[in-house]
Amino acid sequence: MQRINRVIVGTLMAAIAAGPLRTSAQEPAGATAAKTFDVVSVRRNTSGTTRSNVDRTPTGVTIVNLPLRPIIQLAYGISQPVRLIGLPDWVNVDRFDLTARGSIGNLNDFRVMMQAMLADRFKLAAHTEQRSLPSFTLVMARSDGRLGPELKVSKCMPVTLAQLSGRGAAPAAAPAPDALPPPECGLLGSGPGEIRIAGVNLQTVAGFLSLTQGRPITDNTNLTGIYDLHIQFAPDPLPGQPVNPATEGRPSLLTALQEQLGLKLQPSTQLQEVLVIERVEHPDEN
Repeated sequence: MQRINRVIVGTLMAAIAAGPLRTSAQEPAGATAAKTFDVVSVRRNTSGTTRSNVDRTPTGVTIVNLPLRPIIQLAYGISQPVRLIGLPDWVNVDRFDLTARGSIGNLNDFRVMMQAMLADRFKLAAHTEQRSLPSFTLVMARSDGRLGPELKVSKCMPVTLAQLSGRGAAPAAAPAPDALPPPECGLLGSGPGEIRIAGVNLQTVAGFLSLTQGRPITDNTNLTGIYDLHIQFAPDPLPGQPVNPATEGRPSLLTALQEQLGLKLQPSTQLQEVLVIERVEHPDEN
């Protein structure tokens, strides 16, 4: 079972790792375009809380207290909200509980079935096209190319973004006889405004950062090695929520990138595939 408790981040990390957009009109390899869930229940969630959860198993999916926008992102494999065009405001506000049952053979099956459910229950109609979007380029912050104090060459095997999203940890290199135990690799711990990762390349770091910035990020550091990183920053609080006292006095994420990792984000534009929403409606509940 794939369980995502911190649902927005976990969902979008999986979306980045899983590949490009597909619409239900495109038949993914190994899946049938007409494949649908057997039973679907959709209800508004009016609890007033922001706690959400997604459970996906081979026999279905359960979504609790999630706005429609991340549900669409999950269905289409979209990692950044900027790649969704034409959504009405209510898809970011109204929350839903959704239970769908049916045989899910693979990720492509899941997406085809989710897209069919959205078309049926939310009357979603959409198409993909190419547009130039705001983005960032990840570059070295220092003219001499020195790394920051919290970005260090790793002894781990590379860790992918899929592994960071909870689908397996990367193994350390096989130790020589009588050697010290191999280092622990992967996501070593995270909390409010703190991330520790061992064994990542800079392309993976760029993908991870794109989740926090809501924009595509391209690695242009020219660093080809594998690194361990530790960063502490003050995250922006959620709307209506106070600043977490544990992060008071810390720098912003962009400042922490420069001071702690020796990296920075330069604004740029990229031609990206986007999903243009033609129609979407509130569902009939059942």
